[in-house]
Amino acid sequence: FRGDWNIGKRCNFDCSYCGASIHDNFSPHMPYEKIIQSIDTIRHSTDKQIKIGWTGGEPFVHPKFIDILKYAKEQANVFRQTVVTNGTVPFKTYQKALPYLDQVSFSYHFEHTIHDKIVHNIENVFKYYKSIDKKDEVKVHMMMLPGEFDKAQEIIKYLRSKDIEVIARRIRPQSNVKGDLVKPWESGMTATGLWFGDYYSPEEVNWLEAGV
Repeated sequence: FRGDWNIGKRCNFDCSYCGASIHDNFSPHMPYEKIIQSIDTIRHSTDKQIKIGWTGGEPFVHPKFIDILKYAKEQANVFRQTVVTNGTVPFKTYQKALPYLDQVSFSYHFEHTIHDKIVHNIENVFKYYKSIDKKDEVKVHMMMLPGEFDKAQEIIKYLRSKDIEVIARRIRPQSNVKGDLVKPWESGMTATGLWFGDYYSPEEVNWLEAGV
């Protein structure tokens, strides 16, 4: 039994390509007791192995997230837990969570990130899984922001040299109510179905289409 669980909209980022319906920095956290009750309801409703994929927002901004992971693994006997995170959490926080997580997927963003910190966290989480013979349990989704391809390619090359899986992701542009394309530094708009147009340069489009 698998469920993808959006733990809330709260996020410490405000990426231009992530609409207001998906993230903000003010929504209240879901109460810990309600989450535990929901986990128990799932546990008591099935005899199957349970797999939960945690997402948000940024799951780690929830003040009780590690306690939730611990409860799910130790008390509810959840078979597998995964998380999608932007990589900005201090590594000591990731260390506390890793015993209860079976996979960590990093969503690598360029508008707000500190590259050295994010790369450091990715490498150290990878080292943890490699130490327990689960090195394939780290994924990096590189959100290919227009104008940042040189830096993105540099980081992709470095991480792959460490045997870390990196997937280059096209970003879905945003538009305002008139349909005008929003530039990467403008946030809070609604996602559209546009992929290229004025968003990516011809060179960037060629790189993306090459599937590198």
